[in-house]
Amino acid sequence: MKENTIKIDGVEYILKQSFRSLMQFETMTGKFATEVNQSINDLTILLYCMLSANNKESFKFSYDEFITLLDTNENIMTDFSTYLVQQAKAAQTTEPNKKKVIKK
Repeated sequence: MKENTIKIDGVEYILKQSFRSLMQFETMTGKFATEVNQSINDLTILLYCMLSANNKESFKFSYDEFITLLDTNENIMTDFSTYLVQQAKAAQTTEPNKKKVIKK
């Protein structure tokens, strides 16, 4: 798996969190994007939204077809978990430092 891609049935798809994917998540779940939790339901829907939003021409699976893919390809969720961990680590290293006190 290349960084920010995921391979499903031999096809590489772009994997990124975009405004379009978050809006799609909100539409599908009725939750705000900030309310994504670690439930299998939320993570599965988030992955589906990220793939469908960023691969409009090539990702043609319905949500039901996608769930069937997950049942037959364990690596999809494993690769997604790896992506999420990488994104969390990247976010930690780019967070602004706490305010520094300048002594005069």
